[in-house]
Formats: sequence, structure tokens, C-alpha cells
Amino acid sequence: MSARLAAEGLTAGVGARTIIRDVTLAFPDRQVTALVGPSGCGKSTLLRCLNRLHETVPGAHLRGRVLLDGADALGAGVDAAALRRRVGMVFQRPTPFPGRWVRDNVAAGVAALGARAPRGAALDARIETELRRVGLWGELRDRLHDDAGRLSGGQQQRLCVARALMHAPEILLLDEPTAALDPQATQRIEELLYALRAELTVVVVTHNLQQAARVSDRTAFLLGGALVEVDDTERVFTAPRDPRTEAFVTGRFG
Repeated sequence: MSARLAAEGLTAGVGARTIIRDVTLAFPDRQVTALVGPSGCGKSTLLRCLNRLHETVPGAHLRGRVLLDGADALGAGVDAAALRRRVGMVFQRPTPFPGRWVRDNVAAGVAALGARAPRGAALDARIETELRRVGLWGELRDRLHDDAGRLSGGQQQRLCVARALMHAPEILLLDEPTAALDPQATQRIEELLYALRAELTVVVVTHNLQQAARVSDRTAFLLGGALVEVDDTERVFTAPRDPRTEAFVTGRFG
């Protein structure tokens, strides 16, 4: 099973606090891996380590390796901004740029490409492609010059996914992307995640076990900052190897 991305012996925290401890975990290519566990178990910190956002927190510390195509992304001389173009991120709450058009929000995803960014008709075509991919073109084709802040929460979140996809990431990280959404919007995001796995490696943090069961190929269970178990999602939910995993997925704690 090939893995584009992997953590090896990853330990991270802030100040005197250690949040994740010696996590080794591979993320198979073109699959959705769900990170689950109780609040405070380190899911989001692990996710943010994968594209070096954790190190932007004051007092953050990190040791171990994050391998992207076999090369250590934490190594000296690695351009963190370039890494984040390859490993995109979508956050829990929709983050459209306030006061900017729908079109400009999506186009912002290519700004970091500099001279390689598409322009003119090529940019318009790319915007349409990504809005189609996230299922928004039919809803927004006549609203490209509307303030993105006026969209529904579900539309804003899909817009943020489109923005992340504009710079053609190879891996997409999502931190509880449906936590603030209603059931209908949640379903659309889940359908999008399932479709994206045909093209990308996807890692999603979710507090919703039913969601993990619906959208992921593999599930990793974290507890107290440590990786307890990772396996095919069906096995984790129906025949977990560790009694702590069984207790969590059956609702005895969490």
C-alpha cells in the first residue's frame, strides 16, 4: 500500500505541554484516512504538523519526521510555504475572505503560484473547474461577483475547499470540516470528500464516528496523544484489536 505522506516518531506540543507522543502513521495514496478520538487527544495537532502549521504557534515544539514522497518535510531548507501548496488545509469553520467576491475568494488559491498562476481566460476556466468539482458551479455561476460572506455556511465551506484545490495540492487535510454545518450541508461535504479520494490523499479529523464510517477508507484512533490503533475503517468499527478502541467506538467513553 503506497503512502504519499507519513509521520514517523512524531512528538509535538506547546511550551511544557506534550500533545502528541511518538506517533508513526502512514496515509495511503488516494484514500481517505479519518483521525478520531476524544476531545484533546491530539487529532488537530497531528493534522497541523503534517503541513507545518503547528510550528507557527508561539512556543510550539516538534520532533520526529513528516515524510512527503519519502523526503522529510521538516528538514532544514524545506520551504514551508511550498509544502503547504502540496499539502492543502481546510479548517473547521468556513474562512472566506471577508468583503471579497466569490470569484476572488477562489482565485486567491493561486496567488502563491506567482508567475505560474493562470490569468485571464485560463484563470476563469480554472475557477469554473474547481467550483464544478465541489458542486458549486450550478449554484454560484451567476453570483461570482457576490460577497462570499453572504453564502450559506455549507456553500462557504465548499468554497474554501475549492480555494484549497486551486493550487493543485497532492494531499488535502481537513479539520472537522462539517462541525459547524447543518445535516444537508454536511452530506454535501461528505460526498465531496468521497469523490476527492479518486484524485488526492485525504486526511480528515472528525469527532463524528458515523461520518468516519461513511467517508473513510482507514481510521486511526488516538488517545492521550498516542496512536492506539489504525486499520481499515470497517475493521476498526466492527472488530477492533485494542479494547480501548472498542470502548470508544461503542460509546463507552469519548
